[in-house]
Amino acid sequence: MKKQRFTVALALLLLTGCAGAGSGRSASPPPESEPSAAALTPSPTVTGEDQGPAPEELFAQLPGEFLFASGAGAWSTVLSIQPDGSFTGEYHDADMGGTPPVLYYCAFSGTLSQPERVDAYTYSTTLLSLEQEEEEGMEYMGEDGVRYIISTPYGMEGAGELLIYRPGMPVSELPEEFCGWTGLGGTAAPETLPFWGLYNVNTQ
Repeated sequence: MKKQRFTVALALLLLTGCAGAGSGRSASPPPESEPSAAALTPSPTVTGEDQGPAPEELFAQLPGEFLFASGAGAWSTVLSIQPDGSFTGEYHDADMGGTPPVLYYCAFSGTLSQPERVDAYTYSTTLLSLEQEEEEGMEYMGEDGVRYIISTPYGMEGAGELLIYRPGMPVSELPEEFCGWTGLGGTAAPETLPFWGLYNVNTQ
């Protein structure tokens, strides 16, 4: 099993608000001052020059990875989407204060349907399959002295429809929870989304 430590240094965020079992995570968004994910509202009318990539080309345009994490805490989920709609991801949550220290971990993969355009800044896709490499609840001691516990694909479990927001989406029209998790809440927020966003509609 791949064991690595993650750094929260990506501007692309995987967004959802579902809770994972046994890892001490909270299902409630953190305070507005920290990265806190909700319902789509219509975007303003834009010209044909600002429609974004065609739906069938969208996955190939997505850069790098999506990151879902909290500014306070040691957990994160990283998701990489390929041009054909397949994806891979990893989740981890560390509790290093105990003896031995514990790392909750899940490596997973799956496929997404071809996106459909919702409006000028939003696309919709559906989760077609989701598998994890190891069974939830498995435990073992690593050579590094860390106790590993296999968890769930936090942020993707329970997913059905996923919305993809492209840069330029008016922040005022994004779900409140989305803005909370991405640090876009408050008076200092930019007027438009500065990065790509992925939103799990079912679990917000």
